Amino acid sequence: MSENYNLNEKLNTENEQAVNETCQNSQQENLSLENLRYNEYQEYKKSRNFIRVPFVLSILGLLLSLFCGVGIAVSIPSLIISLLRYSKKQSKTLRWSITLSIVSIALSLLFIVTLIYALISGALIDSMQQFVCFCFG
Repeated sequence: MSENYNLNEKLNTENEQAVNETCQNSQQENLSLENLRYNEYQEYKKSRNFIRVPFVLSILGLLLSLFCGVGIAVSIPSLIISLLRYSKKQSKTLRWSITLSIVSIALSLLFIVTLIYALISGALIDSMQQFVCFCFG
């Protein structure tokens, strides 16, 4: 009887050790899985910012190009950044960023040229005088 008891006790001890080792291995696997997920998320954030920044700059340049061509100051750097990043990683968002930058540069140049022409020809001063006379009688 004591042999059976000793044998059962020995088997229980071996089972407990196996369970403990399995628990430790599963904890290590969970930690490595969490680290892998964290690293994947960090890479995702980097790639998202890599694409998003030039796109936001090109939209800002397009909106600012309607205010006397001020958007050219944002659109040119946006175009340069977009072209450099598009050469590293091609994506639709970067293509749109390049297109929007080119359009906003064209609009800004159009507004600047029109403003210079109006100043040179005196049409701007005449229209301002007419506006003042219309408003204040």
